[in-house]
Amino acid sequence: SLREGPLEVLGFASGRAGSDRDRYAFYVRAHGPLRPLRVAFHGPDGSVERVLDPGASLRRQPALMSAAWFIIPVVGPPRAQVTGLEIGPMGQRVALASE
Repeated sequence: SLREGPLEVLGFASGRAGSDRDRYAFYVRAHGPLRPLRVAFHGPDGSVERVLDPGASLRRQPALMSAAWFIIPVVGPPRAQVTGLEIGPMGQRVALASE
């Protein structure tokens, strides 16, 4: 897991969304006020940046604050092309194994 301010990213999962993109589900825990979280997907062709919006979880903030964890969905590049993630404005990096 990675902690970025009041949000802790516990992990993620991915699945196909088309030939040129995948769906990602980031598992997150709140330790304070919710705010958007920057994620950059790194690969051999460069980087793709997305913003994880806690509102995309389709739950209201009080429910998310009391949850053990919740999911924030986002669409990104194909997982097979992602070699690393960068979380938050300070750029905490995580290397990923090839699928």
